[in-house]
Amino acid sequence: MAEWLYEKYQCDFVLLFNHRRDGFTLSLRSKKGSGTVVDEIACRFNGNGHEHAAGCFVASLDSIGTKLDDPLVELV
Repeated sequence: MAEWLYEKYQCDFVLLFNHRRDGFTLSLRSKKGSGTVVDEIACRFNGNGHEHAAGCFVASLDSIGTKLDDPLVELV
């Protein structure tokens, strides 16, 4: 799925989410060479992973906006 999204939208990273009863699981993937290190993003939400593949859990999508501050913009 991530590869298809990279090609279709020519983006550096992809965020996929899955709704569960208690919140959302987020899966982040980035292209090698894009400069986007997705595990740094996942860590902001108590997640983890690797440079180009990471994940985390959030109780609501509203909580994402409160943690996406200016330093994150520098990461992507």
